[in-house]
Amino acid sequence: MSLGNYAVAPIVAGLSTLVAVVVAAQALGWVARRFGQPTVLGEMVAGICLGPTLLGRVAPDVGGYLFGPSAQGLVSTLGTVGLALYMFHVGLEHRALPAPTGAAVLAVRIAALGIALPLTLGVLLAATVLTGLRPAAVDPTTYCLFVGGSLSITAFPMLTRVLQERRIIGTSLGIVSVRAAALDDVIAWCLLALVTARVAGNVEGALWGTLLPGALFAWACFTVLPRLLRRSVAEASRGEGLGAVAIAGLVVLVLSAATVTEWIGLYAVFGGFIVGASFPRHPPFVHAVEISLMPVVSALLLPMFFVSSGLVTDLGTLANLDMLRALGVLLTSAFVAKVAGAWLGSFGHGWAQRERLALGALLNARGLMILIFINVGLSLGVIDTPLFAMLTVVALVTTSLALPAYRWALGEEGEARLRRHGVSGIRARPRQQGGARG
Repeated sequence: MSLGNYAVAPIVAGLSTLVAVVVAAQALGWVARRFGQPTVLGEMVAGICLGPTLLGRVAPDVGGYLFGPSAQGLVSTLGTVGLALYMFHVGLEHRALPAPTGAAVLAVRIAALGIALPLTLGVLLAATVLTGLRPAAVDPTTYCLFVGGSLSITAFPMLTRVLQERRIIGTSLGIVSVRAAALDDVIAWCLLALVTARVAGNVEGALWGTLLPGALFAWACFTVLPRLLRRSVAEASRGEGLGAVAIAGLVVLVLSAATVTEWIGLYAVFGGFIVGASFPRHPPFVHAVEISLMPVVSALLLPMFFVSSGLVTDLGTLANLDMLRALGVLLTSAFVAKVAGAWLGSFGHGWAQRERLALGALLNARGLMILIFINVGLSLGVIDTPLFAMLTVVALVTTSLALPAYRWALGEEGEARLRRHGVSGIRARPRQQGGARG
């Protein structure tokens, strides 16, 4: 059977695609871990290697066979399913954790500054350094808002995976950073809805069509689900794991929520998280989900998400010195703005300097969320391929710097103390007790 004859055996082609994605993601994820990086960074690189950047150039026939249009749709759909289920589990874990003192207020402050500073710098760069990359048909305001919004994103799902791999997701630093990242991404997606509305010429309709339905959906989940599911959750978690009926019902509920949030423009990731966060608080159920559902999600479905965006990314468009200079400015601004936002947002809360810097470093894990964001912009025509490639590099480099910068700022001893003390490891303290701890 010739590789060029794609229609001969579509099932064989689809299965080959899945095998290639899982093998590449696992292999490069292992390489990333060997270099002290999060697994998801290796999965991102795997997607780019399997796309036009590498495989499409080295072996175009193989790339066309494995990752044609239908295969990309398959990988993207499975990846979205995996992401929604994974984020349900993240929300469930946070529902089961006690909140540290002042976590909600602190997260809002950090999220506000973590959005405002990168957004401002992105707008300024789009209006100056990157103005020559603006498509002629796009008005300057829309273009500037989009570039600023892309720099303001923190990869909510990637950050949670990094925190889990470092075993600090249950600490104050972990809880605050995840909540701040979640708020950052909600605001960023609302900003993307605004950009989309400007392109379509209907700003007011997009705001009402996204923000109001999203708020109503969250309110309904937190109001109805705890009362409706309390008994079912207790019964489902009596054994060591979940039964087939419970798993099926859970998957249907999470994917339905993901469908709703995707439809209103907030992206499927938030549907899964909101449902998980609104579930009745029952730690045995969290454990049951962990052992029954998450192994398949983590090994098979979730890597599809981290690979899918790389299949439409081509870094070969970065070819001249001017582009590299602009990229350097963009990278520096993106990284520094996030660190500064977290550092300023946590000022006066009693955290040590190194803890504030570590938080800012973690929030630089932009990951696939920025890639999704800029893919939408590319499809809308708000940006062209050169800027798309530059922002892809921003995603990769800032994400790769996040964990080393976090480790440098906090140190092994500081991270070990976090793990030992859990939620009380970095608890809010009166102002006069701020500074480094002994």
